[in-house]
Amino acid sequence: MSLNTAQLKTDLKEVYTATYLATGSRDEALDAFIDAFTDKLEAYVKTAQVIYTDGLTAGAYPVVGTFNGEVR
Repeated sequence: MSLNTAQLKTDLKEVYTATYLATGSRDEALDAFIDAFTDKLEAYVKTAQVIYTDGLTAGAYPVVGTFNGEVR
């Protein structure tokens, strides 16, 4: 599955709109924007999938199995 850029754009528009319409101080609005922006960006990046095809060897033999890992 590839990254869903269209959804990220939608999410970021929501973040911007919520900040634009927010009441309160400039600093509160800025903090809210940064918090929401980083949450949306983290969620977007974590949808990435690493697909290993080849390249590693164990001596004369190719490495087989499932690549396990995560984006943190």
